[in-house]
Amino acid sequence: MNTSANLATQTDFRSNKLGTQGNWRGSNFKGGRERGRSKSICQVCNKIRHIAMNCFYRYDKSYTCSNHNVENNKRENHSAFIASPYHNQGYEWYFDSGASNHVTHQNEKLQDLNENNGTTSSLLVGNGERLKILASGTTTLNNLNLHNVLYVSEIIKKLLSVSNLTADNNALVKFDANYCYVKDKLTGKILLREKLRDGLYQLSNVNSQVNKDPCVYISLKENWHRKLGHPNNKVLEKVLKNCNVKTSSHDQFSFYEACQFGKLHLLQFKSSSSHAKEHLELIHSDVWGPAPILSPFNFQYYVLIINDYNRFTWTFPLKQKSETIHAFNQFKSLVEKQFNKIKALQCDGGGEFKPIQKIAIESGIHFRMSCLYTSQQNGRAERKHRHVTEVGLTLLAQAKMPLHYWWEAFFTSVYLINRLPSSVNPNESPFSLLFEKKPDYHALKSFGCACYPCLKPYNQHKLQFHTTQCVFLGYNNSHKGYKCLNSHGIIFISRHVVFNENHFPFHDGFLDTRNSLKTLTGTIHIILPSCPTGTITSHTVESTHMEVNH
Repeated sequence: MNTSANLATQTDFRSNKLGTQGNWRGSNFKGGRERGRSKSICQVCNKIRHIAMNCFYRYDKSYTCSNHNVENNKRENHSAFIASPYHNQGYEWYFDSGASNHVTHQNEKLQDLNENNGTTSSLLVGNGERLKILASGTTTLNNLNLHNVLYVSEIIKKLLSVSNLTADNNALVKFDANYCYVKDKLTGKILLREKLRDGLYQLSNVNSQVNKDPCVYISLKENWHRKLGHPNNKVLEKVLKNCNVKTSSHDQFSFYEACQFGKLHLLQFKSSSSHAKEHLELIHSDVWGPAPILSPFNFQYYVLIINDYNRFTWTFPLKQKSETIHAFNQFKSLVEKQFNKIKALQCDGGGEFKPIQKIAIESGIHFRMSCLYTSQQNGRAERKHRHVTEVGLTLLAQAKMPLHYWWEAFFTSVYLINRLPSSVNPNESPFSLLFEKKPDYHALKSFGCACYPCLKPYNQHKLQFHTTQCVFLGYNNSHKGYKCLNSHGIIFISRHVVFNENHFPFHDGFLDTRNSLKTLTGTIHIILPSCPTGTITSHTVESTHMEVNH
C-alpha cells in the first residue's frame, strides 16, 4: 500500500518511496515531514534544503538571520501536520496536536468571516509547502467554540488544533489507546468522546458522542458567576480583575436560567411614537376609581376617552363600573354624529369593557386590549388619569374644599386641560384642533373662588337681596354659564355672575361643617335661570343624572 505522511494538501507528491513501513508518525517514518527535502525550511536560519537538526548554526548562539530571512519571518506562521494513509478529502474533524490553528476546506459554516485579501498569510504543512490562507472565522462544534478557524481550500482534512481547543473552551484533551476525551477543566465532566479510527482520532459531525446537557460545559467565568451569587457582568469583571483571574476573550455567556428564576423583572417599555393621522382613528379609554368618598351625586368612578389624534378628552361620571357601556354608547352617538366614525379602541382588560367589545365588533371598530397586569400598554389613558387627578387635587387644595367635590374638580381639570396647549400639539390645544377655533381664556375663572350670581329674577318680594355669596364650582357643557354653590348646598347655573377671585369662601368655613355630610349626600337642587317671567324653576337632580365633560 502506497502511503503518505501528509494529507494537508491535494498537490501530487514527488516520487519518494521512503516511509512505507506502516508506522505513520514514528521516528523511522521519513515520508511526511522530511519528504520533499528540497522544499523544507530550516527553523533556525529559514533556509531551504535542510532542517533544524542538521543546521550549521544550530548551536551558534550569536547567529542571527539575514535580512532576507527576517523578511520571510514577518509573515504569519501557521502550521498543520497530520499523517494518514488516505488521500481523499474528508468532512470529519481530526485532532491534531501539531496544528497551531483549526483548519478547514469548507467556509459555508464559518461565521464572522474575514477574507485575507492581498496578504501573505500562509499555512505551513508537513511536507514544507506553504498553502495560502483565504479567510478565517469562527464556528461551533458540538457545544464547543472554535475560534480563528483558517479557511484553506487546498487542505484535504479538517484539523482541530488541540492547543486552541483547550484554550478557547477551558478544557482538557486526553488520549488513550482507544479514545480521545475532551473534559471540562473545572468539573472534569466529559464534554466529548471520540473513538480511534484508522490510527487517527476522528470527530464525526453526525456520530460524535457528546453530552447534550447544555449545563455540562462550565467556563471559568461562569464558575465564578456561580460562586459569587450570580452578580451582574460589571461586578463579576471587577472581582475577576481584583483576583487576577485571567479569562479568554471568548469566554462569554449571555444567558443563565437560574438568574431568570430568581431575578426576572418586568421588561423595559420603549417610548411609543405612534400617532393617529385623523380624528377618532384611535381612541384610548380607562375607568378610574373607586373613590374613597362619594361625590354629592353619589358618583364613585369616572371613565375617560381620549382622541389619539389631538388628545382631546371626554369624561363621564359613573356610580358603578357596569355603567361604562352606557357612557360609551352616549360617546359613540355624539362623536359619530358630530365628527367621524370610530376606527379603533384601546383599553385595558377590565370586565367593564367586555360588553363594549361586542358593540365594537358589530360596529366594525378594531377592539384592542392590553395584556393582563400590563397597564403600560394602555399608557396614554393611565397618564391622562394622573394628569387629571393631579390638577383636580390641586384645585381642591387651592380652594380648601372638601374632598366630596372631587368630581367637580376633576370635571373642571379636564375642561381646562382640553383648552391648554400640549407638548404633543405644539402651540395648539386639543380644543382648537377638534373644533377649529381658539378657546376663550378670558371666560375662565379660579375654581372655588367667591362668586355672586344674579338671583333678582327669582325673588319672591322686592326686599330680597339680588344675590348671595356662592362658590364657583366649575363649568357646564349644556349651558353657557357657571355653576355656583350656595351655603345651603344648592347649585345655581347662571351667566350673570360676578367673581371675586381673591377670596375663597371655604377658607373661612363656607358650609355648616356639622351638617355638611348630610346636606351634600342628599338631593341637590339646581336652579336654572331660564324663566323670563321671574318665576322660580327648581329642578331636582336625581341619582340618574350624568354630566359629560368635553
